[in-house]
Amino acid sequence: MKPCLLLLLMACSEPATPQRGPEYTAIVANQLRAVADQCQVKRGPSDGDLVEVRTCLGPRGTMRIDLGPGRRIRVLELSIRVSSAWEARREIEPVVLAVAGPAVVDAVKARVQPTPASLGTVTVDGVRIAVTIVGQRYTVTLAW
Repeated sequence: MKPCLLLLLMACSEPATPQRGPEYTAIVANQLRAVADQCQVKRGPSDGDLVEVRTCLGPRGTMRIDLGPGRRIRVLELSIRVSSAWEARREIEPVVLAVAGPAVVDAVKARVQPTPASLGTVTVDGVRIAVTIVGQRYTVTLAW
């Protein structure tokens, strides 16, 4: 009876290596397409953890999406050109919310400010967040 219990526990246990990043589903893809809808897809290098790289252009900005095994997002880089930090936060918030939780959204919004003190890299809920502002170009990078 004990071997059966052991097999049952092994079958129900979590995988040894946790999944990184949110899954790139059709719903997520549609939400990201609102910013940049014309994408080129390239396969990742055969020797690495990267399966696919999507480079997208659109009227509201550019985006790079690195996908790993299981179509999990490894890196999402969003760059938009707007005239103010307020507009940048308004454009960036729905994109970040499509792939991360409210704490990550709040951390991104706190860093999308016109002051250099708000820039830099921080990790929130397992997501590394980097924000750069050059002139009117706001770039947010999320990495899992």
